[in-house]
Amino acid sequence: HGTPATVRTPLGIAFVNTSGCFVYDGSKITDLTKKLTKLGTSADLDDWVTFITNVGQSYNPSIGWSNKNQQLIVMSSIGTTGTYEGNAFIYDMNTGSWTFHLDFFTDTDTYTNFINYGIGTNEDMIVGQVTSSALDLKKYVPASGSVTAELQTKDMDFGDPSIIKKIYNVYVTYRSSGAETTPFTYAVDG
Repeated sequence: HGTPATVRTPLGIAFVNTSGCFVYDGSKITDLTKKLTKLGTSADLDDWVTFITNVGQSYNPSIGWSNKNQQLIVMSSIGTTGTYEGNAFIYDMNTGSWTFHLDFFTDTDTYTNFINYGIGTNEDMIVGQVTSSALDLKKYVPASGSVTAELQTKDMDFGDPSIIKKIYNVYVTYRSSGAETTPFTYAVDG
């Protein structure tokens, strides 16, 4: 399945493979995907193995580090071997959370490795997008404007699945510059 994609971060060397995303700090390896759902899918959300193997196609992921945003970006595949290589997982080092982005990149285009340009917190992460007619350099800018997010949790049994529990409140905090008439919908039990 090829060699894992790697990138240097202030916390150590981050790398991805079919088993997950890891950081080696010089003495130990930390699995960043340990709490990420690795089995099963929900709607358009890929599980890790489906995502990283590009649904059985050529294994060629890429990982980049945005020093400005303190985020790791994992691209499913830099090639045009399947129909899902445009998806991405983004890990935020500040919150320790993953987000999944459907069609973050264009499926039919080929991409270069991520590179960093600049110094320190002014450093930008860029990637080359190879289309049928040109090579375009794209700077990573976190999403703004209208964003649809899906939060999927594991079954919450609070350590004892045999006892029925009642949850009375769930608090969600978000920020938006626009007026939100119905900011949330939810579903339970799948």
